[in-house]
Amino acid sequence: MGRRWMMTWALCAAVACGLLWVWPLRDPDRLSAVAAVLGTVIALFGVLSAWAWRAGRGRAHSSSEQVADAAEVLARTVRRQWEEEAVLRQLYDPAPLPLVWSDCSHPGVSDHRQLVGTAVVCRAGDPQELATAFGSLARRRLVVLGPGGSGKTTFAVLLMLALLRTRTTGDPVPVLCSLSSFDPARESAGNWLRRRIAADYPAMADAENYGASVIEDLLTEHRLIPVLDGLDELPERSRAAALASLNDTLPSDTPLVLTCRTADYVRAVAESGVLTGAAVLEPAPVRTSDALDLLRLATPPDSRRQDGWTALAEHLDRRPQAPAAQALTSPLMVALARSVYADHDNDPVELADTERFPTSADIERHLLGGLVPALFRRARRQCPARSWDPRQAHDYLARLAAGMHAQGTYDLAWWRLYQWTPALAGPWRRAGTWAVIMCAGLLLTTSFLVAVLDVPSRPEALRWFPLSVLESFAIVPMLGLSGLISRRERSLTRASAMAALVALSAGLVIPPRRGTTTAALPRRRSRR
Repeated sequence: MGRRWMMTWALCAAVACGLLWVWPLRDPDRLSAVAAVLGTVIALFGVLSAWAWRAGRGRAHSSSEQVADAAEVLARTVRRQWEEEAVLRQLYDPAPLPLVWSDCSHPGVSDHRQLVGTAVVCRAGDPQELATAFGSLARRRLVVLGPGGSGKTTFAVLLMLALLRTRTTGDPVPVLCSLSSFDPARESAGNWLRRRIAADYPAMADAENYGASVIEDLLTEHRLIPVLDGLDELPERSRAAALASLNDTLPSDTPLVLTCRTADYVRAVAESGVLTGAAVLEPAPVRTSDALDLLRLATPPDSRRQDGWTALAEHLDRRPQAPAAQALTSPLMVALARSVYADHDNDPVELADTERFPTSADIERHLLGGLVPALFRRARRQCPARSWDPRQAHDYLARLAAGMHAQGTYDLAWWRLYQWTPALAGPWRRAGTWAVIMCAGLLLTTSFLVAVLDVPSRPEALRWFPLSVLESFAIVPMLGLSGLISRRERSLTRASAMAALVALSAGLVIPPRRGTTTAALPRRRSRR
């Protein structure tokens, strides 16, 4: 791969040097001839390079040693990635919430007991218990359910870290992928998973070190455990199809972990059936005493906030149905309370004020509102030289949230942010925008040549410029049709045919004008 890039850059450098060598001659006919020859050579080089790359790729199957090496490299990469993420999320500071997970009591969401294995009961805070419970499943397939904020993603991350910490050479590697980018109407679950792994872990796409089929081999040999997070983040019409695609395109003994909200999974199962061979877990409610014990441990022992937690505990003992008690049954709210109160000077006893917080929803809004300022205060302690403004960050996050809500997605894909701009949302609008940019650049270039370099005469420039502007806007149909290739064409064959049609149309739209190279091109004034 590196040699191909070096050859490409060397060819581009040779082309640039050739044009720079011919340019001082100021001969339009020779310039046109050289440009035509170089363009033909570049086109031929591109076709031959693509042909050679595809031919070499088809032969470079991964060996057993390459697959084993790739699995070990991937295991180290994934563990380092999620160990750092666990620190950022404070999952082990001071300890994970002692939440108990057991078989889901909802009927009809789990497969036959003979295919699933024994009943599962485990605590998320015990890595060894998590790894043992997952290994006891007959097919190592697991569905994690729960309402919003119940800790499904946290459970998946803790399970990944437990499997990685207890892993030995040859054991499968858990890899977490967000399902929000999966469209079952366009591709199968297997193809999406291979593409997602290649995008998230580019080292696996290194065909020279690991061969071209390493991701396929890792999946086929069950050396990977896909951890698919957020089935409920897909559009409602796609959830059942996504579940069916998992059953249809992945072998039934492929290790798998899937997370989803309970109500959404029940509806998807009613339409497409259960995930074959998978156990289904759900969490028990968080006990208020466990939540307060964890919050006390997260607070420095000599802090006056310890008295605030004690006062709040006494209040909840007297009023077990208080809004604070209801809010702290959610693992998400416990994590927010830990961020807002444990590391800062805020007094947690304020959560006992029923006049200020008459409902649990009021407490949830209060904790969400205090999260960004609390995190920014923590960031300032780590990087005192930075001058971050939490109010500005709040505005940016609100804008991103509004844009994601308008797009109907929970996944922030930064490379698609241009779609949030109306002027760039559609291919025809982008084509018109680029035509305007080209015309503006052409006007500035011509003005520079006429006014500063005094290269063409003004009458010649005035005749040449309108024709060039028309050519720029003639490119709009070509650019607009090109933008539709990836949106409306599914197969590579049809996309290639449409691309060829667009190129042919562009050649017909902008035919060469007779006498362009001798009459229309600007010439240098003769100087005596």
